[in-house]
Amino acid sequence: MGGFFRKTLSFFGLADEEELIVEDEERMTLSGRKDFHGDRTGNLERQAPKRASRKRVSLISSARETKKTTVFIAEPKEFDEIQVIADNFKNDIPVIVNLQQVEQDISKRILDFCSGLTYALGGDIKKVADRVFLIIPSNIEVNSVENQLIGEEGFMKPF
Repeated sequence: MGGFFRKTLSFFGLADEEELIVEDEERMTLSGRKDFHGDRTGNLERQAPKRASRKRVSLISSARETKKTTVFIAEPKEFDEIQVIADNFKNDIPVIVNLQQVEQDISKRILDFCSGLTYALGGDIKKVADRVFLIIPSNIEVNSVENQLIGEEGFMKPF
C-alpha cells in the first residue's frame, strides 16, 4: 500500500521521484542484509536487522508551484501608441500585437519596433495570424505543442 501511495504522489507531482527512489534503495539494502555479531572466539550470532528509517513526504513543500501568466493585447492605431507594448514587454509580460486595423506603412514600423525590442531584451516574436504577432519575453516559454498549433492553425482559429 505504501508503494502505491508514494507512486501516486510522484505521478501528481506532490513528491520528488528521486527522494522516493533513495528511500526504496535504503529499504532494499537494509532489508536484504544479514548482520552477524561475532566475538573473539569465532562464534557468530545472528543480529536482529535494523529498521529502515522512513522519510516523510511533505505535501506542502513538494507541491509544484504554478504561476499564472497574463497576456497583454495591444491594438495600436498609430505609431505613438507603442509605448504601452514596450512597457509591458519590459515587465516580462507577453504581448499580442494586433495590426489588422492599422495602415500598411504604420504596421511595418510597429513590427520593426517590436522586432528590435524583442532582440534587445532577448525575447522572441511569433506570427500567430495575418498581421497578428506574439512577442514573448525571455523568461516565458511556449511549449512545442503550442508552437505547433500556432504554426499550423494560427493563434486565432476561425470557427
